[in-house]
Amino acid sequence: MFGKLERSDLELMRAYIKGYKDEAIYLLKPFQDFEKDQCQGEFLGHVEKGQLLGLFFFSNKKSLMVHISNQTVLNHMGLLKAIRHYQPKFIKGNHQSVAAIYQMICRIVKTLTEDQLYLMTYESLENCEVQPLASSELTCVSGKQAKPFDDLRFFIKVEQAFGRNIQTVSDVQKDWNQRRLTDDYCLIKREDKIIAQGIVEEASDQVGVIGGIYVDPQYRQKGIGLYISSFLTNHLIHQGKSPVLFVLKKNTSAINLYQKIGYKVRANYAILTVSF
Repeated sequence: MFGKLERSDLELMRAYIKGYKDEAIYLLKPFQDFEKDQCQGEFLGHVEKGQLLGLFFFSNKKSLMVHISNQTVLNHMGLLKAIRHYQPKFIKGNHQSVAAIYQMICRIVKTLTEDQLYLMTYESLENCEVQPLASSELTCVSGKQAKPFDDLRFFIKVEQAFGRNIQTVSDVQKDWNQRRLTDDYCLIKREDKIIAQGIVEEASDQVGVIGGIYVDPQYRQKGIGLYISSFLTNHLIHQGKSPVLFVLKKNTSAINLYQKIGYKVRANYAILTVSF
């Protein structure tokens, strides 16, 4: 039976996520919030004979995180109705699950594009080496140490680089104000100008996902991306969390950089960008 999951399903959900480990990374943080009654969205699932065959989290931010363990889930009209109802802009999950969703919805959407990624995990519990920044003119600060609305043009360039549509300048300002409240946001400055960033995008009690690493083109090939990646990796280790990240399969330079730090490829993932 396919339907909304409740707190009575907690043990079933916990066992499912634990059983699939790396394949269900995207579901860890939403599930932890669900346990704490802080869920920013809704969990749906397909249960047969007391067994969970698929888990789906529709977030309030128009994303669907998905894992499917049995293809029979796709035969249930409830899943298709849910996708039509919530109309997620992004669908994220391990490659096999996303490929199954792709085949299911490709005829009911206007446009559908797919990005293939690797999940990479840091295999050591020890700190990785963080080399000093190449120039004394460069400094590393956290979001809390930065000024409100500091270098708004930089953050607009970041949004454009990651292919996100910028609706209004106030939206960028709002996002920046939220992020700068945390020490999980790493910024590199040259004098008073922000030139690079990286962030712990989300974290459960056990795992932290590093992302949003961007270096202004003028300052690339200077070890700044390596610095940010290793800095955030150590930041998570000090918090007792396992660092992980997602990288596009075609981004070989980034993959080589992460491997240099100590990351290894663990699983194939994909993201669908959808327009209904």
